Amino acid sequence: MVKDPSRQTYHFFMRSTKQMYYDPGLHNADIGIAMSHFELAARENGLDGRWQVSDPGLRPVPPGTEYRVSWFGA
Repeated sequence: MVKDPSRQTYHFFMRSTKQMYYDPGLHNADIGIAMSHFELAARENGLDGRWQVSDPGLRPVPPGTEYRVSWFGA
């Protein structure tokens, strides 16, 4: 996760791992769990926002890392 220093925006990235799941789609479940935890913590701290896929174009990123989603604070 990378926070935009100028606003309440957080960009989520996922990096491939060597750990193998029986179903390759479970990596997507991992990012979903991270998003859920982030949103719950944000709400608990009185922050409102929304999820949107909007690649911020941050480069370079480590090999095997890809952008997934951003959370934009209201």
